Amino acid sequence: MPTNNRPTEDELQEKALYDILQYLPLDEVELKDGYSINKCISIIERDKNLSKSGKKAIEETLPTIEAILKDRPELGKAKISNMSWKDNDGDGKRDYDPEGMQACTFERDNQVYISFRGTPKRAWIDNAKGFVRDLNLLEVVATVFKLVPDVSCFSPSIMDNSLLRSNTGEIVEVLGKLGEIASKNLMPQNDISTMDNESDVKLNNIFDQELYKYTSPMQEEALAYMEFLKHPSDGRQSVLDKYENVYVTGHSKGGNEATLVTMVYSDVIDRCISSDGQGFSPEFIEYMKKTLGEDRFKSIQDTQMYGFHGNNDYVSPLGKSAIIEENKIYFDTGIKLEKFFDIFGNHFPITMIDEKTGEIARITEQGPIGKFIALISKKLMALNETDRQDAALVAMLPLQYPYAKGIQMFDKPTDLVWDSIDIFTSLNNGVSVLSNIISESLMEEEGKEFVDYVVGELGDKSVLIRELGKLYYAIKSVDEGITKLNNWIDGILEYVKIDWDEFNRTMAKYNEQDIVRDEDLENLKKYESYGTSDLGTVAINYAKTKELVNILDEMNDLVEGRILPEMEDIAESLRRLSFWRVSVREWTDIKDSIEKNNNTRKIFKERVINYYNSCEIMEAKFVAGMYGGK
Repeated sequence: MPTNNRPTEDELQEKALYDILQYLPLDEVELKDGYSINKCISIIERDKNLSKSGKKAIEETLPTIEAILKDRPELGKAKISNMSWKDNDGDGKRDYDPEGMQACTFERDNQVYISFRGTPKRAWIDNAKGFVRDLNLLEVVATVFKLVPDVSCFSPSIMDNSLLRSNTGEIVEVLGKLGEIASKNLMPQNDISTMDNESDVKLNNIFDQELYKYTSPMQEEALAYMEFLKHPSDGRQSVLDKYENVYVTGHSKGGNEATLVTMVYSDVIDRCISSDGQGFSPEFIEYMKKTLGEDRFKSIQDTQMYGFHGNNDYVSPLGKSAIIEENKIYFDTGIKLEKFFDIFGNHFPITMIDEKTGEIARITEQGPIGKFIALISKKLMALNETDRQDAALVAMLPLQYPYAKGIQMFDKPTDLVWDSIDIFTSLNNGVSVLSNIISESLMEEEGKEFVDYVVGELGDKSVLIRELGKLYYAIKSVDEGITKLNNWIDGILEYVKIDWDEFNRTMAKYNEQDIVRDEDLENLKKYESYGTSDLGTVAINYAKTKELVNILDEMNDLVEGRILPEMEDIAESLRRLSFWRVSVREWTDIKDSIEKNNNTRKIFKERVINYYNSCEIMEAKFVAGMYGGK
């Protein structure tokens, strides 16, 4: 694989500077094309009318920016241009709302960096949309009619309301009318059927309208921004033609958008460095391979797309990555956990830089949080599209509302209506799907490493984390014990099956002969004289029964000595964590069932021992008869 385009540490440092600058309140001050970074910072620092969030952004990011510029003063001369939040097309309003997609260019010497900002506070739901294709019209209308059953499933207390029950017919009628309106007026903007008249128009002369089935609204804004750069409305020379080297960069959602535009405009972009940017849907990746061709897509992956990710970042592992593992560079975020929610700090852009020196953070390998999220994402991407969408929306809800404290971006009120319907109808299934995936992942090696890390960091600082850690290890121990038990049972069944097959083959062989030989009759007379004819043929291999008894003893020791006591400890822990409202009875029912099955195995063991003893008696009689008979 060619590696001559791999970014150097200086290039990673410059890329980090542009990514972090995007988080300053650039849209709140008056900046003009051609202003240097130094001038932009000076203007921002002097402005006394910045919003509260703007002041907080300066407080959080400016020290890191200043550290970089102290180490690399020449970077302060880079010039900002093509700001997406400005009115570049002369229509009297901003080209793009800065609470959605935000981008600009930084020009220096013979190169230009196209920089995309990370997820703004109203764009978290948009992230989920990038993991599935767009719904078509029939699916949208079907989604509307899911409202009634989803209400009854997700919130039984609501359906218990007598007033609601008495008006169910009216609700269905209203939803029916809503479906009619949907079919006429509210078709999603990116549905392929709305673009029939434009079907011959190809983005960058390559990509047809199918591309928009797999992209989110803000990803599409990033593509539109690239078209603006490629074909400036005022007729000036494109920055894509003006500079010898064209690079694309971005953090978080910006990294995802940078990767997207690199694949679509790979003919004019020399390299992309995505930092902590998420991946795409499996369908999107397949579409790219189909449209570009396998060889061209692989070439772009090998030589044009790189990742610079925090070792414990939790966003970059999401989705199906277009960046190959060999081109991912991991850095130590340096986050120390004092409380659980400090984990979120692993995604902050300033972690790319050592604030003391201004240089890039120490290069390392992917950490336990990153690996755990990667496992969850792998399972998520393997789901059908409905389950995947539901789970993705549920995962983004806490970030969109409690964290960002705002509703998602929308162009028209109807877009918000459809988003709200999608979210509401996804809740019940999404919570179930995501919970199952997380539970499964916790029981695997990556899950154990994640818990080990969290308990190791916080176990001595938080009683709750310490107790939850004990609970997890107890459950994990029981899970491993049950797995071992199942493996033993499978082994026994396989052994029995082999013996049974051998018995059938032997019987078949004798049946084919269809004769009774004289020596068989003579042998029968011998057995009668030895006093063993009531036990049948003595040539029985019963040695294996002793192994079976040993296995049953080990199983019993495991169940009674470890599994049942630990399950009782878990039940007791669950009773103490009463605020969880856990049904302890369900857990104890499982424990009782395991105990009952173990008692059944004890009875089986006694029968095996009796069989073994009978065989020994029969063998003793046979031997005695061989040496003299009666």
